[in-house]
Amino acid sequence: GDKIRLCPDKIDTPSPYRRAVETIMVNGFKVPKPETKAPDGMKYWVPNPLAPEYAGPLIWTDRNFVRRSLSRNLVHLTKAAAVAHAKAMLGIDPEGGE
Repeated sequence: GDKIRLCPDKIDTPSPYRRAVETIMVNGFKVPKPETKAPDGMKYWVPNPLAPEYAGPLIWTDRNFVRRSLSRNLVHLTKAAAVAHAKAMLGIDPEGGE
Protein backbone atom coordinates (compact mmCIF):
# COMPACT_ATOMS: atom_id res chain seq x y z
CA GLY A 1 0.00 0.00 0.00
CA ASP A 2 0.85 3.66 0.20
CA LYS A 3 3.68 4.58 2.54
CA ILE A 4 3.69 7.57 4.86
CA ARG A 5 7.04 9.14 5.78
CA LEU A 6 7.25 11.58 8.68
CA CYS A 7 9.65 14.51 8.30
CA PRO A 8 10.29 17.35 10.78
CA ASP A 9 8.57 19.97 8.62
CA LYS A 10 5.94 17.96 6.75
CA ILE A 11 4.13 14.68 6.44
CA ASP A 12 5.16 13.05 3.17
CA THR A 13 2.30 11.01 1.68
CA PRO A 14 1.21 10.11 -1.83
CA SER A 15 -1.63 12.63 -1.33
CA PRO A 16 -1.52 16.01 -3.12
CA TYR A 17 -2.35 17.66 0.23
CA ARG A 18 0.42 18.86 2.53
CA ARG A 19 0.32 20.10 6.10
CA ALA A 20 1.24 23.78 6.16
CA VAL A 21 4.45 24.60 7.99
CA GLU A 22 3.69 26.64 11.11
CA THR A 23 5.40 30.03 11.11
CA ILE A 24 6.28 32.91 13.39
CA MET A 25 7.08 36.52 12.53
CA VAL A 26 10.66 37.76 12.96
CA ASN A 27 11.32 41.40 11.97
CA GLY A 28 8.23 41.32 9.75
CA PHE A 29 9.21 38.10 7.93
CA LYS A 30 7.51 34.72 8.25
CA VAL A 31 9.91 31.97 9.30
CA PRO A 32 9.30 28.35 10.31
CA LYS A 33 8.21 28.03 13.91
CA PRO A 34 11.06 26.88 16.19
CA GLU A 35 10.76 23.72 18.24
CA THR A 36 9.06 23.94 21.62
CA LYS A 37 10.26 20.57 22.94
CA ALA A 38 13.80 19.36 23.44
CA PRO A 39 14.99 17.25 20.47
CA ASP A 40 16.70 14.76 22.82
CA GLY A 41 19.85 13.33 21.25
CA MET A 42 18.99 14.72 17.83
CA LYS A 43 20.92 17.05 15.56
CA TYR A 44 19.33 20.48 15.45
CA TRP A 45 20.14 23.90 14.02
CA VAL A 46 20.42 27.32 15.67
CA PRO A 47 20.21 30.57 13.70
CA ASN A 48 23.53 32.43 13.84
CA PRO A 49 23.55 35.82 12.09
CA LEU A 50 27.36 35.97 12.46
CA ALA A 51 28.06 32.65 10.72
CA PRO A 52 28.88 32.62 6.99
CA GLU A 53 26.07 30.09 6.40
CA TYR A 54 23.69 31.80 8.92
CA ALA A 55 23.25 28.63 11.04
CA GLY A 56 25.17 26.02 12.95
CA PRO A 57 24.37 22.38 13.79
CA LEU A 58 24.40 21.00 17.32
CA ILE A 59 23.49 17.75 19.02
CA TRP A 60 21.01 18.09 21.87
CA THR A 61 22.55 17.81 25.34
CA ASP A 62 21.24 19.04 28.66
CA ARG A 63 23.61 22.00 28.93
CA ASN A 64 22.72 25.60 29.76
CA PHE A 65 23.44 26.94 26.25
CA VAL A 66 21.26 24.29 24.68
CA ARG A 67 18.37 24.79 27.13
CA ARG A 68 18.68 28.56 26.63
CA SER A 69 18.47 28.11 22.83
CA LEU A 70 15.18 26.27 23.30
CA SER A 71 13.76 28.79 25.78
CA ARG A 72 14.64 31.63 23.37
CA ASN A 73 12.90 29.94 20.42
CA LEU A 74 16.11 29.27 18.48
CA VAL A 75 15.94 25.49 17.94
CA HIS A 76 15.12 24.24 14.43
CA LEU A 77 15.26 20.71 13.07
CA THR A 78 16.38 21.82 9.60
CA LYS A 79 19.22 24.03 8.43
CA ALA A 80 16.87 25.85 6.03
CA ALA A 81 14.57 26.90 8.89
CA ALA A 82 17.49 28.17 10.99
CA VAL A 83 18.95 30.08 8.01
CA ALA A 84 15.59 31.74 7.34
CA HIS A 85 15.36 32.70 11.03
CA ALA A 86 18.88 34.20 11.06
CA LYS A 87 18.28 36.18 7.86
CA ALA A 88 15.03 37.56 9.27
CA MET A 89 16.89 38.56 12.45
CA LEU A 90 19.14 40.69 10.21
CA GLY A 91 16.23 42.18 8.28
CA ILE A 92 17.03 40.12 5.17
CA ASP A 93 14.05 38.59 3.37
CA PRO A 94 14.53 34.82 3.85
CA GLU A 95 12.79 34.23 0.52
CA GLY A 96 14.77 36.82 -1.43
CA GLY A 97 18.45 36.30 -0.71
CA GLU A 98 20.93 38.93 0.44
